[in-house]
Amino acid sequence: MAEAYWLLHDSAAVRQHVAAGLAENPVHSGLLQLKARMEFENFTRDEAVATLRGLLGSRPEHTDARRLLAEIMWRALLRLAAWSWFFACFVVVLSMWVGPGAMRLVSPALFFGVLVAWSGVFRKLRRQLPPRYLRTRLLRRPEAIIALVILLFASLIADLGAVVSRVDGSAGLVRAGYVLLVAGVLGSALSHLMLFVAWVRRRDGETDRSASEDFAGVSVILVLFGGLLLLGLLAAVRHWSRQPAAFGATAVIVGVVGFTFVLELLLVFALEIRMWGRPVLYASLLLTVGAVMWLGIWWGAHIMAAESFGSDGPPRRPAVPEFHPRPLPTLPSFRVTPPVTPPPTGDR
Repeated sequence: MAEAYWLLHDSAAVRQHVAAGLAENPVHSGLLQLKARMEFENFTRDEAVATLRGLLGSRPEHTDARRLLAEIMWRALLRLAAWSWFFACFVVVLSMWVGPGAMRLVSPALFFGVLVAWSGVFRKLRRQLPPRYLRTRLLRRPEAIIALVILLFASLIADLGAVVSRVDGSAGLVRAGYVLLVAGVLGSALSHLMLFVAWVRRRDGETDRSASEDFAGVSVILVLFGGLLLLGLLAAVRHWSRQPAAFGATAVIVGVVGFTFVLELLLVFALEIRMWGRPVLYASLLLTVGAVMWLGIWWGAHIMAAESFGSDGPPRRPAVPEFHPRPLPTLPSFRVTPPVTPPPTGDR
């Protein structure tokens, strides 16, 4: 009965039936797995992991519980790339309105916050997951380890771009800074895609492709509508900003993020094509959304290449006007011949 209410998305009824069932049979595996799923959907990951660890302690072979625990781990790792995307997008949008002086304070603090968020993800996973669970899963999937290394270097490139983009006195360096920020976003997108591939690759019976499809599908919807809203607001006011050309970098970042999620949806679709009733319609919809994201990338790159980036250089010394006196006009000279008078004779 609880599973039927779960399919109907009646959370209150599910919670009531699960609580009543566990009161009669506290070790019922199906109810425990459903309880963990509800806790995970309600963003209480600690409680969900505790429930799953208790279930797997009594029934290690429980497939649904193993898949849900693996989903919690892979979603947490995918958030690492999302933090890098957030950093690059926030820096670019903020630089449209804030000068280099303020960016020197904001961008280092923001990057430090990203590093703290990363360490928090690994610290929580090590505390929540069973001993050696995370390390074992990563070692069995080399692409995941490579993805984490790529993510680290991509984030450093994005941070370097934030440093270069706030350099005074050189428009070329400012443009190079935004290019580095976009390059960091591309590297993070590659890392996100490789982590997603590691998640959906079948191994140890812990792959839940329906869960990965839900994750990518919801992400595409959020990026599509949220990204269009952000770009629409920036496009309306960008001509009053101090750095209008940075709008192009924002469009590229939104397009890259959205295109990454579309690729991940296409990957799940290709692996489970027999599960779809209308594969042609679904594939056409995904390709259309992917084409929109690609056009956004092209449009943003065109703006970055065509428009000039401003640079706040050091204040110039005011020029002292030079005084060049004009020469006086030449006065005409006249030669006067004195009259010749006869000498006096002495007679009066």
